[in-house]
Amino acid sequence: MRVAVPICRCRVSPVFDVARRYRVIDVHSGRITDQADHVVCGEPCRELMELAVDQLICAGITRELQIRLRSHGIDVMAGFCGAIDEVINAFLYGRLADGDFNMPGSEWRHHGLPMAQKTKG
Repeated sequence: MRVAVPICRCRVSPVFDVARRYRVIDVHSGRITDQADHVVCGEPCRELMELAVDQLICAGITRELQIRLRSHGIDVMAGFCGAIDEVINAFLYGRLADGDFNMPGSEWRHHGLPMAQKTKG
């Protein structure tokens, strides 16, 4: 699995849409096998697709970009913040959803859906 996280000052960037850097992490059997930081040189959605990213972990993202990424098979987990290494470790150990990394004041959570939408049947 290949995961991308937008970066700003060693933390998850507050808004994916305007992030200028992101870290791409290769994960196999729950362990990091490779990672590299990338500078956005063009359109970020296209770049993530070209890098074969499977999952995006971010804080905020516009619905338009979220829909576009999903339409290309990239799963979006929005509403998370914190130090980049801590967020990645929480993701690897299945603790990202525990609440420690929730973006304050954000309705967005797992897979970018507002909590109200997650509970509707």
